[in-house]
Amino acid sequence: MFAFLPDSKRPTKYAITLYRQNKNNNTMDIIEFSAADFLRLGLELAGFSEHRQHRTTYATNLRRFRAHFYASPASCAGIFSDLQTTDIAEARIDGKPSPIYLLMALNWLKQYSVEEELAERFKLVEKTARKWTQLYTQKVQALKAAKVSTATTTHKYFEYTNLF
Repeated sequence: MFAFLPDSKRPTKYAITLYRQNKNNNTMDIIEFSAADFLRLGLELAGFSEHRQHRTTYATNLRRFRAHFYASPASCAGIFSDLQTTDIAEARIDGKPSPIYLLMALNWLKQYSVEEELAERFKLVEKTARKWTQLYTQKVQALKAAKVSTATTTHKYFEYTNLF
């Protein structure tokens, strides 16, 4: 099992299990990352400490999260799950899916920051920030065709329509 363990340069305080490859049958475990996990991680990446998150209401935390990533934490959890399980080859994340990189791509779509600002915000080198932002943006775009409906009926991924 591989885990993303935080170091002094990373703003996360808890380990994020990324993936585990079963060598016998070439299957990959799906990483479960809940809306609450995305809310906590996203606010921490945005600069709100755990203490500040607990001092305020859920509505304020949700407003802060959406101000940085536009999508709701529930939408992020749905997108992250779908990126791992979709049958669309162009949208599937193979290897090590990372909720941090998904949030970085969503932040770039919301803020449209230059790569130097994005790299500073997420404590990465510009080349790394550019690589993962482009990859996750393309994957989400490929996933959009299967998940976003222009019909008036409600469907399982209704919040995706509010993402873009």
